[in-house]
This record gives sequence, structure tokens and C-alpha cells, in this order.
Amino acid sequence: MKKLIGTLFLILILTLAYTLLNFHVLVSIGAGNIWLATLVSMALPLAIIGEQKFPSIFTRVLYVFSMTWLGVILFLFWTTLIVDLLKIFIYIPPWIEGTAYLLALFIGLFSIFKGTRVKVKQVEIPLEVPCEVKLVQLSDLHIGSIRGESFLESVKDIVNSLGADAVLITGDLADGSSPIDDSTLKPLKGIKAPIFFVSGNHDTYADRKKVYHLLESMGVTILDNRSIDFMGLQFVGVGYYMQRGILGVLLDQIEFRKDLPTILLHHLPTEWDTAREWGVDLQLSGHTHGGQFYPFNLIVRWMFPYFSGLYENSGSYLYVSEGTGTWGPPMRLGSSNEIVMFKFKS
Repeated sequence: MKKLIGTLFLILILTLAYTLLNFHVLVSIGAGNIWLATLVSMALPLAIIGEQKFPSIFTRVLYVFSMTWLGVILFLFWTTLIVDLLKIFIYIPPWIEGTAYLLALFIGLFSIFKGTRVKVKQVEIPLEVPCEVKLVQLSDLHIGSIRGESFLESVKDIVNSLGADAVLITGDLADGSSPIDDSTLKPLKGIKAPIFFVSGNHDTYADRKKVYHLLESMGVTILDNRSIDFMGLQFVGVGYYMQRGILGVLLDQIEFRKDLPTILLHHLPTEWDTAREWGVDLQLSGHTHGGQFYPFNLIVRWMFPYFSGLYENSGSYLYVSEGTGTWGPPMRLGSSNEIVMFKFKS
């Protein structure tokens, strides 16, 4: 009961803060209305709860609208802060202020558009392999309320066009915002390559055991805390855990060979030093989303030293994917939805 009361109190505080944010922005842009601010603010918690408990077309539309509005209102809010700060020192004509708000709105709309695009990145890494191997990394697809079967279908088409030997999913396949089922993940059956998966934090929110069951029914190999040989390479998977600093302990529990080129699938881009000590040649991670959009890019970069892209240290590599999908507002600015194609040559 205490936990429930605490959760409800937190939701109330966040909703109140969000209402004040909406009201401040709407007043600043000349559309101030307490009822409108309350309506759009209440839509978000109602959509989140509705998608979890009573999912329907209505709750999904409400969820997509609310998350998109959240992203747009944040761009407008940061603009109002800058404008209000400048007003302390200089006079800003109304037409310039209005132009600033229109520019913020345009940036928000552009970010939404950019969030619908997926680009392919090509990365070549030298490894001692008997023949050329091509692997595709997918990460942070966040299949749920915003991205569903149609998005996964488009990802499947891109992956098949690349002719990969295998597909590696490094966590957060499920978003946890709404239940997923066989029909949602059906496009995975159409991928013309074996698929290997390790869990991320959002897969645990969506019920990790259920995610395992659904993926196995699609022919996906679960690699959480196990290893497998593949075309002269060795895949080692470590599932998501809340506890930090235990990668070495988990690797110690997995039987794998030290004489094969080793690729570690681990959702969090952390403990790379430990991975190298265990002979890992390449660690594939995600989680950061590349910050997704400004100014969160700057905050996430501060939190995670290995932020996005390829890193090298003493012949060992780490690649941090910016994610194939998005979380929260379906927006990208300063980052991209990506599918990564790795080519390994001797």
C-alpha cells in the first residue's frame, strides 16, 4: 500500500509540474489557457496508464500524441527560457519573439521527421577470421506503443537488403509501454539470417520471460549469459542487470574459449576495461540513444563516456549504437536511428 501511495504521489507531482510547464509555454506564445494546459498535461499520464492496463487504438493514439507533444513543448520551453533571459537585458520586438517560437516549432517538427528515418552505417573491423563475416547490429528498437509491426517490417526489409550472415540485437527490443505479442514481432520471422538477442532494461519492464518466449517462437536465439560459436567467431551474451560492476562475475560464469575472436553483446556501454581483460575483441552495446535530441545529448554524453560510435583500445573495440528506434518522444536531433553493418576481415 505504501508503494502504491508513493507511486500515485509521484505521478501527481510530475503531472502538476508538467501542467505548469505547458501553461508557461502556452502563455508565452500567446495561447495561454489553463484548461488547455490541463487537458494536454493530463493526456500523458492517462495514455501511459491506459496503454499498460487497457490498451486500445484510442490509448495508442493518445500515447503517440502525448509523447510527440512532450517533445515539441520541450523545444518551445527552452526557447521561452532563452527569450525571457534576453528580455532582462535587451528589448526584443514581438515579431522577433514570434519568429523564435516558430523556429522552435519547426525544429521540433524536423526532429519528428528525422525520428522516422533509419540510416545504415558501415563499419569495418580487422579480426582473425577464416573468411569475411558480415553482421548487423540492431539495438533499442523499443517496440511498443509508438513503434510496432510496421516499423519492424521496414527494419526487416533493410536488414535483408544488406545480406548479413547474422543479426545481433543488443537489448531494448521491447519498449515496455504496452504489451507485445506474436503479431507484433512477426516480421522477425522474415529476416533471412540467424538472430541473436541479449536483454536490455526495457525488456525487463516488458517482462523479460515473456520477451524470451515471444522471441524464441520467432526463431531468435537468446544469448543472455551464454556463448555460441559462429563462422569462426564467438558470440558471448550478458543480459541486463540492475547491479553495476559485476560484468567480470557474469563472464566468469559463462563458458567460452579464449582462442576465438570474441564479440560481447552487452546492452550497457560500460565496463569495457573488464571486457578487454577477459579477452573480448569487440563489445557491442546500445542504451544511450546518442542522447536522442538536444540538450539531452549533452547530459547523456556526460553520464556515459562511451557515448556513440566506434572506440578502440589496444586492438580491442567497442561500438555503441545510437539505437534503431526511439524512446519517449519519437524525435531525433543530433543523433540518428541506425542499423549497423559490420564487416570483419582477416
